[in-house]
Amino acid sequence: MQNVQNAVERLNELKKGFGAFAKISPDVIGAFGQMRGACCREGGVLDLKTIELISVAVAVSRKCEPCILSHLEVCVDLGITREELAAALNATVLLCGGPGYAYSAFTLQAFEQMLEAKK
Repeated sequence: MQNVQNAVERLNELKKGFGAFAKISPDVIGAFGQMRGACCREGGVLDLKTIELISVAVAVSRKCEPCILSHLEVCVDLGITREELAAALNATVLLCGGPGYAYSAFTLQAFEQMLEAKK
């Protein structure tokens, strides 16, 4: 788990790697993008905020820092509140115990930084 002091900078660094990988594997990454689009389409049974909160909770449970930061960026853009995020993270703590707690704390700190950066 990286130091969360620079969550926005870390995500930007990760995005460069994502872009480099996409250039080498455009078919796979394009298909992944299509799958994401199909899963996160507006007008489905779940709204996009709920899907993103689930995505953060799953990313935390999988201890995937790039996933956590990527989905947090979307959460900030969607206007998800600290309280909504905390409710999703509570389920992660319940199911993952101590590691869920540790990564939830990391996630909340990164979210706060991203909110601050958007001001």
